[in-house]
Amino acid sequence: MRIWLKVWDYFLSCLTLIKYKLIYRDRFEFKWSDRVKPSLKIRIDSKGKLVFGDRVSLREHVIINITGGTILLGNDVFFNDMVCINSRDNICIGASTIVGQGVKFYDHDHDYRNDLRNDFRCNPISVKEYVWIGAGAILLKGSTIGAHSVIGAGTLVNTDVPTEAVYVNHREKNIFLIHK
Repeated sequence: MRIWLKVWDYFLSCLTLIKYKLIYRDRFEFKWSDRVKPSLKIRIDSKGKLVFGDRVSLREHVIINITGGTILLGNDVFFNDMVCINSRDNICIGASTIVGQGVKFYDHDHDYRNDLRNDFRCNPISVKEYVWIGAGAILLKGSTIGAHSVIGAGTLVNTDVPTEAVYVNHREKNIFLIHK
């Protein structure tokens, strides 16, 4: 019985990958060794690109939005449930990186001083190889995470994290007035 479940999962994974390949053609590259769940949501505009390395594994309810940006996932990258990636610039996730449940990636933010709907400030995100990102972490534009590093659960990353580091931050209450 168990072997049939694995075969069924593989079949559904292939169907999902083929569906997105037919929709996005040369803007989506994958390998047959990749494993995804049917709940995967991918949106790529006409200028965006998504590239999967070998043996990429994405669990349930992963959302990937690309608006003019590029997302590169290295070999053996694993995403747990409900990971969300939004790219307008470039997000590169290195080989053998493990991404915990509910992690968010944003390589852009809105410029609150201008029209909030159309004015974005962008800066790439780079995650080197063998990184472990804990559940609920948020990676913001301009972040670089060095190889063999660990990002603690719930951590907000908006800076560079050195190689072989453990990065955890506690959110402090910072309130400031927009108009002075």
